[in-house]
Amino acid sequence: MNGKQKNKLASYIVTAAIETEADPAILAQMPDALLHLAALRAAIAKIEQASAAQLHYAQRATGNKKEARLALEEAVFNSAAALCALSTRLKDVTLAEEWNLSVNTLQKMRDHNLFATATNLVTAMQPYATQLEAYGIPKSGNTVLTDTIALFGALMPKPRENQLSEKEASLQLLEGFNDAQAAATALDTLANMLRKREPAFYADYRNRRTAIKTAARPYAATGSVTDNTGNPLRYVSVAIDGLPDTVRTTDKGNFRFQTLPDGVHILHFRLHGYQDQSHAISVNQHRSDRMAIELRES
Repeated sequence: MNGKQKNKLASYIVTAAIETEADPAILAQMPDALLHLAALRAAIAKIEQASAAQLHYAQRATGNKKEARLALEEAVFNSAAALCALSTRLKDVTLAEEWNLSVNTLQKMRDHNLFATATNLVTAMQPYATQLEAYGIPKSGNTVLTDTIALFGALMPKPRENQLSEKEASLQLLEGFNDAQAAATALDTLANMLRKREPAFYADYRNRRTAIKTAARPYAATGSVTDNTGNPLRYVSVAIDGLPDTVRTTDKGNFRFQTLPDGVHILHFRLHGYQDQSHAISVNQHRSDRMAIELRES
């Protein structure tokens, strides 16, 4: 769940608790209130079950799943680019369109979709093994791609017995919030009937329905990386001293780091064929300037 959804869930939970905390005589003045509260509790249970399943899939298995995914994205991108280049030479438009994968497309894929795409790519490349040698793909097999597929596949969380699949969890989460909102809206209408008759109850009810405010959003360091002619560089590795995460630049050469604390941070930029660079960024009160990095060929 995202922050907004967590706030909504918190509001739904404290609203549902009004059944046991409010005066029964007041609730009796609200037709079908108990039915709507029961529907709200059922929706909350549905949300919590889906959220627990999503958390399971989001957790890292043994090893660094995020690094393995980045490696697989890069391997798929490079292999697909080689296949596209070959298909252009062969004038195979269908093959070129099928494997014209951008960095953004790969980054937006769910884990299982990325894994399936990589596996299908291996199959698609097999008939062209000899021709692909000219594009840096060994005839004996694309071991970089197959190895990263195997590593990433081993790190992907597997569904537990009787647990929702990743897709089912997403659908149930959405359904749960829709059900909760419908029940809460019905309760809002009933509570509004008591606005003047039971002002203390109404004020308490409205407080329960107000989403809990979250803290201010942490600063996200952003920037772009280009070559010395101004062309954006994609798949540049960007790392920060003292932080475990590494990001890659997008098709437009952009990168973004979330949740940077105040202070001075050293960012390291690396891309095969270019000179490594390091730059400092100062974050003060969750603000800093957008970085513009230029890499030179090595």
